[in-house]
Amino acid sequence: MAVATMVAGCQCAAPPPAASAMRPFVGSWYANTSGMTITSGGRVLVEMKDTSVMPFDYLTLDMTANSASRNMLQAKVVKSDNRRVRVGSTYTFKPTSWGLSMTGPVSKQWCTLANHRQAKCGGYGN
Repeated sequence: MAVATMVAGCQCAAPPPAASAMRPFVGSWYANTSGMTITSGGRVLVEMKDTSVMPFDYLTLDMTANSASRNMLQAKVVKSDNRRVRVGSTYTFKPTSWGLSMTGPVSKQWCTLANHRQAKCGGYGN
């Protein structure tokens, strides 16, 4: 959970996690018809196909990282275009042998580009 700080009477969000803690997560991540970008400043942008429901659902999420370590990143949803994922929801990201696992209201396995091209996170590769 992000810690709020009082600054001149204004309640402001805590700064993003340190760049060194963000490093394992920063970059572009891939899955079948889905993409995710994590910036060193703690922004997480997700456009994904949710295959856990039928018919398939598509969602776009904007998140802000609120804590990170070498083995885990937690981010809070600040914008969502899908009723299944509410603003304020928390997601957890962990490194895997293929890329990153994302757990939260809608979970997904993300791949590095090399693993995506070999269809290790669904899809058909390139």
